[in-house]
Amino acid sequence: MRICVAAIAIVGAISIDRAGAEQSAATELAFEVSSIKTNRSGDAKIRMGPQPGGRFSATNVTVRQLIQFAYQLHDFQIVGGPSWTMETRFNVEAKGRENTAPDEMPLMMRQLLRERFQLTMHSGKREIAVRELVVASRDGSLGPGLRPAVGDCASSKTCGVTTAGTATVRDLRGRQMPIAGMVQGLTIMTDGIVVDRTNLVGEFDFELTWSTDLTAHPGPDSPPGLETAVVEQLGLRLQQGRGIAEVQMIDHVAQPTAD
Repeated sequence: MRICVAAIAIVGAISIDRAGAEQSAATELAFEVSSIKTNRSGDAKIRMGPQPGGRFSATNVTVRQLIQFAYQLHDFQIVGGPSWTMETRFNVEAKGRENTAPDEMPLMMRQLLRERFQLTMHSGKREIAVRELVVASRDGSLGPGLRPAVGDCASSKTCGVTTAGTATVRDLRGRQMPIAGMVQGLTIMTDGIVVDRTNLVGEFDFELTWSTDLTAHPGPDSPPGLETAVVEQLGLRLQQGRGIAEVQMIDHVAQPTAD
């Protein structure tokens, strides 16, 4: 999986408001047909995303997960709403234009949520806990997994940030990327805001592997947890901090209208 790294501007606060800016554009994009069915399978697996031919498919998802996709939010950025928005599961099948671009799908999902779930929200701000990424050592030395980049990225397709993982192991790699790329990768993979406080400038190559299994003992087949891995592999450290994040507050939402 390749992450398209876009800067998250942080100037004394965290700004991740994607809802209001495209409101007018969203009203111009809509699925031509859609089907929403309750999923009572009890399965823990979910599947959601654009499909070829302008289709969108989601299986066993909650309304909050649809909102996350539509507004490109983390779960903690959604405030309010009845308990069923986190409990009731749905299957969603929708069809747009044949040549619908993948980045148009979230805007079309917003319109579907408004029409079929009567969703209305408004933007707000909330103080939240963040993780600040800082250099661990006093002398500024870096770990073996973080190196100043060398070479030219213009002629290579391998530059950027990539993620991989299993049920318990996560892997984050970057080539010719600023620290902001690592920070956004960590934010996406941990579903919690990470803020760059390293003061490191320039582009870097980095590799970070950690375990999400808190009961596992580090070894050849089980890397350390995230905090330990960041210190040992990158020479950096994650510390607790506070920040202001943009959130979306649910004003109204209803069970979906019938197909």
